[in-house]
Amino acid sequence: MTTIDVNGLPIAAKMIPGTDPPVVFVAQLGTPGASWQPVINLLGCGATTITYDRPGIGDSPPRPAPNPAVSYGHMATELATLLNTLGITQPVVLVGHSIGAFITRVFAGRHPGRVAGLVHVDGSTTTHIPWPDGGRINLDGDGPHATPFDTTTGRVDVDTAPPVLAPTAVLVRTGDHMPYGEPVEQLWRQAQVDLAQRVGGSVVIADTGHQIPRDAPRLVAFAVDAVVATARSGSGPLKLDKEAAAAAGGTLLVGPVRRDILRTSGAPEEKPTRSATPLNVLQQEYPTSPVPAQGLPQPSTRRGEQGDEDKPTHPHIKPGF
Repeated sequence: MTTIDVNGLPIAAKMIPGTDPPVVFVAQLGTPGASWQPVINLLGCGATTITYDRPGIGDSPPRPAPNPAVSYGHMATELATLLNTLGITQPVVLVGHSIGAFITRVFAGRHPGRVAGLVHVDGSTTTHIPWPDGGRINLDGDGPHATPFDTTTGRVDVDTAPPVLAPTAVLVRTGDHMPYGEPVEQLWRQAQVDLAQRVGGSVVIADTGHQIPRDAPRLVAFAVDAVVATARSGSGPLKLDKEAAAAAGGTLLVGPVRRDILRTSGAPEEKPTRSATPLNVLQQEYPTSPVPAQGLPQPSTRRGEQGDEDKPTHPHIKPGF
């Protein structure tokens, strides 16, 4: 790890040189960048990879007192500064897990010219920021020096970030691996499909719980490799092969998903922002079947009895974030 000065904050980062586009990994709540190593080990694209620890996590010291609450937009700005300092100014593929996907979505909306593609790994949804049991997932890190989230401003950051038309994969957990009940899981799954349909992304169901990078690293690597290859070729929206997805341990729902399917009734349609990469997405038709409105179909469960597979890697992470 190398320590990078980000607006006066020492941030631990690791960059493995390779080819373009670079792949930037953003971890879930309270989790160091090293959590992506199982995925990176399986990548076949040869791209430059970048991981980092947010303040108070892993090898990065905590923010100085008074350590005020920050939003996801604030963290997206820190990520942009980190990449600038590393000399990464070309478009990148962003890979975000859980709350990390909030950061990548805001980064993409604010810097569309710096985005070559996106992989959302069971990304958090603004629908679930106030969790049904009344708890608030608002600490990034462990102990008294954890960074508090300004979730109200953060929700505005995410909900107002314009979608970016770039090759996009959305990986979704299997609902029966989570303890919250089917109604909550339906909301979660539908939010993932809604995210994909806004940008013509492909939805892949993982036969795991929320900890997809840990429990299904081959599937995440498959999605990253596919997005990188599509960005390099400039061939338009991401089109995944059903059999290849299955071989990687996932179930391809449908892809790409049309943006006009599952649009919220009465909601204004957002105008997506064109990526800087030569994707020519706006000229592409997305031949696909309609996405079922009642959530994702459930693949067969192969992992056996539910046990520790959905316990987060960090002791203070609530599963699902």
